[in-house]
Parts: sequence; structure tokens; C-alpha cells
Amino acid sequence: MYNTLKKTKIMKKQILISIALFIASVSFGQNANKAEHHIKGDKNSAITEQKGNFNVASINQGGISNEATQTQKGNWNDVSVYQRGEDNEATQTQKGNWNDASVYQRGEDNEAIQTQKGNWNKASVYQHGDDNEASQTQKGNWNEAGVSQHGEDNEALQTQKGNWNKTYVYQRGEDNEATQTQKGNCNEAGVYQLGEDNEASQTQKGNWNYSGIYQRGEDNEASQVQKGNMNFTDVSQTGEDNEASQTQKGNWNYSGIYQRGEDNEATQTQKGNWNDADVYQVGEDNEALQVQKGNWNIACISQVGEDNEASQTQKGNWNKTSISQTGDDNEAFQIQKGNWNFASVCQQGTDNEAFQTQKGNWNDAGINQYGEDNEATQTQKGNWNDADIYQCGDDNEAFQTQKGNWNDANVYEYGNKNFSGVLQKGTCNMAKVNIIGNKNMSNIIQK
Repeated sequence: MYNTLKKTKIMKKQILISIALFIASVSFGQNANKAEHHIKGDKNSAITEQKGNFNVASINQGGISNEATQTQKGNWNDVSVYQRGEDNEATQTQKGNWNDASVYQRGEDNEAIQTQKGNWNKASVYQHGDDNEASQTQKGNWNEAGVSQHGEDNEALQTQKGNWNKTYVYQRGEDNEATQTQKGNCNEAGVYQLGEDNEASQTQKGNWNYSGIYQRGEDNEASQVQKGNMNFTDVSQTGEDNEASQTQKGNWNYSGIYQRGEDNEATQTQKGNWNDADVYQVGEDNEALQVQKGNWNIACISQVGEDNEASQTQKGNWNKTSISQTGDDNEAFQIQKGNWNFASVCQQGTDNEAFQTQKGNWNDAGINQYGEDNEATQTQKGNWNDADIYQCGDDNEAFQTQKGNWNDANVYEYGNKNFSGVLQKGTCNMAKVNIIGNKNMSNIIQK
């Protein structure tokens, strides 16, 4: 009898434990997802679909004919849409864990699309105005994308594939466009545009690259392409109809463009490592071109005035070029092929022309022009050659050609309509010309 009662008590305990475990398992298996829709207005539509655990979704629409769709697959994801106005659309898709997406739209006919696949990604869109469009796509982990648009007909497109990438776009005005594409890790890209009809494009492939674009005014265009690691590009444009283009292929390259005025153009191309290129333009209709192929090259262009043109081409290593133009209609062209070459041009005035060509190593060439309609040409082929031209006045001409090694040529022209020519072939030649006055001529040939 006693044994029977004991067995009965044990069975009851086992049954109670089984029931408790069952209840606990049911409670633990619940998804604990949360979705809230607070809708005020007319003809608004909101759809939320969640698969996973501890996801949160919230849609709050006020206005007329707004549409919002949310889809989440994973755990601990959070999305939020707030729309106030008419005919706004928002679509959010998240697959993964700990992703965060938020859309805020106020106005009419705005559209926002957010797609995140991975973990710990964050995306945000803020649009205030009419007919703005924003699209964000992130694939990977710990990526961040932000868009803020104020005005009408602005467009922003962001695509990220990789980890720890960051993009942000701020646009205020009308008909501005921004496109950002990142493939790799730890890249950062930013676009800031104020005005009308500005366009910005950024493409990054690699790791730890940075690109920034600032545009203020109308009809400005900027394009940046980076392929490699640790590259840096920066564009700042203020005015109208300015154009800037930057292309980098390699590692640790730097390029910067600053433009202020109207119809200025600047193009920079870098292939190699540790190259540095800078362009500074203030005025109208200035053009600057920089091409670097190699390593540790430095190129700098400064233009202040109107209709100035400057071009720099470097092929090799440790070359340095510098052009400074102040005035109108000045032209300067520099070509370097080799290593450790240095070339500089300084022009102040109007309609001055300067040409420099270096082929070899450790060559040095310098041109200084002050006045109008001066022309200077320098050609160096060999090693350790040194050439200098200084012109002060109007309509002066100077030509220097060096073929060989350790040649030295100096020309100084003070006055108007002077001419000088120096030709050096061989080794260790030295020539010096000093002209003061008008309509003088000098020729030196050394072999």
C-alpha cells in the first residue's frame, strides 16, 4: 500500500514537471516580434511581414495615399517608416540580424527603398519636399548609409557590398543627383550638394578608401573612381557649370580639386602608389589636366583668372611638377618621363605660353613669365640637366634644348620682343643669356 502511494506521487511530480517544461518551451519558442501601425488620413496602406525573433517594425502615416511595405527575416532587426503628405512610397527589406532602417518622408510623391542583407547594418533616409527618390542597398556587415534630401526632384542611389563601409548624401535644392557604389571594406564616401542640377558620382573598389564631394551652385558635375586601398579623393566646387573628374588605381594616392567660378574643368588620373595631385581654380573657363603613372609623383596646378589652360603628365617615380597661373589666357604644358625630375612654371599676365618636356632622371626646369604674349620652351633628354627661363615684359621668346648630362642653361629677358635660343648636346655645358632692352636676339649652340 505504501509503495503504491509513493509510486503515485512520483508519477504526479513527473507529469507536473513535463507540463512545466512544455509551457516553458512554448514560451521560449515565441518570436516576440512587434509591429505597430498608426495610420491617420485617407487611402493609406501599410504592410509588415516578419520572420524571426525580436524584430520591431513601426509605420506611422498621415496624409493621403501613402504606401509602406516592410519585410524582415532574421533576429533583432528594427525598421521604422513615417510619412506625412500624399503619394509617398517606402519599401524596406532586411535579411540578417541587428539591422536598422528608418525612413522619414514629408511632402508629395517621394520614394524610398531600403534593402539590407547581413548583420549590424544601418540605413536612414530623410526626405522633405516633392518627387525625391532615395535607394539604399547594403550587403555585408556593419555598413552604414544615410540620405537627407530637401527640395524637389532630387535623387540619391547608394550601393554597398562588404563590411564597415559608410556612405552619406545631403542634397538641398532641385534636380540634384548623387550615386555612390562601394565594394570592399572600411570605405567612406560623402556627397554634399546645394543648388540645382548638380551631379555627383562615387565608385570605390578596395579597402580604406575615402572620397568626398562638395558642390554649391548650378549644373556642377563631379566624378570619383577609386580602385585599390587607402586612396583619398576630394572635390569642392562653388559656382556654375564646373566639372571635376578623379580616377585612382593603386594605393595611398591623393587627389584634390578646388573650383570656384564658372565653366572650370579639372581632370586627374593616377595609376600607381603614393601619388599626389592638386588643382586650384578660381575664375572662369579654366582647364586643368593631370596624369600620373608611377609612384611618389607630385603635381600641382593653381589657376586664378579666365581661360587658363594647364596640363601635367608624369610617367615614372618621384617626379614633381608645379604650374601657377594668374591672369587670363595663359597656357602651360609639362611632360615628365623618368625619375626624380622637377619642372615648374609661373605665369602672371595674359596670353603667356610655356612648354616643358623632360626625359631622363634628376632634370630640373623652371619658367617664370611676367607680362603678355611671352613664349618659353624647354626640352631635356638625359640626366642632371638644369634649365631656367625668366621673362619680364611682352612678346618675348626663349627656347632651350638639352641632350646629354650635367648641362646648365639660364636665360633672362627684360623688355619686349626679345629672342633667345640655347642648344646643348653633350656633357657639362654651360650657357647664360642676359638681355635687357627691346628686340634683341641671342643664339647659343654647344656640342
